Amino acid sequence: MTTMAAYRVFAEGETEICDDDGMIYKRKKRLRTSAPSSPLSVTAEENNDKERRVRRKTTLGHILKKRRFEIEQWERFSSVMEDLELSAKQNTRDTVVVSVQESSFAENTDVAIPIIDDAVRQVLAYEATVDKILSMCDLVDRRCDAREEAFIHSLSALPIWETEPRDLLTSLSKC
Repeated sequence: MTTMAAYRVFAEGETEICDDDGMIYKRKKRLRTSAPSSPLSVTAEENNDKERRVRRKTTLGHILKKRRFEIEQWERFSSVMEDLELSAKQNTRDTVVVSVQESSFAENTDVAIPIIDDAVRQVLAYEATVDKILSMCDLVDRRCDAREEAFIHSLSALPIWETEPRDLLTSLSKC
């Protein structure tokens, strides 16, 4: 079997013994130099590299877009929680101011009424805060459920589940 290689002929009279599938013969000695790699294989490798880079770039772009969306959601969640904290602090400040004003006037009036009003305001503020927190927790639960469902769907969509279990076991035992 000869390949398409470049040969350099040695000096006159130098020979080499060749074995070609059991046929032994003498021929003039030649130096084999490796043929340059074909330009087709180089371009194929370059094309594969380019395709791999393009796939990687698009995949990273999708992941980046997904993560940006998640970050925006968490920032909104954080701002809502900060608003809740501020409103809770504002409600407690208002109740303190009201209780101080009412305590100065409470000398002549019934003492229990301002205390009860203050307690009712605090309970209403806490109730509003708890309702907002519960709604945020429901939102997070729905998001987690959707993510879990997507993960389960991606696992169940694998081609390995399309075969019969016996076929799968036989193919694994052949390996």
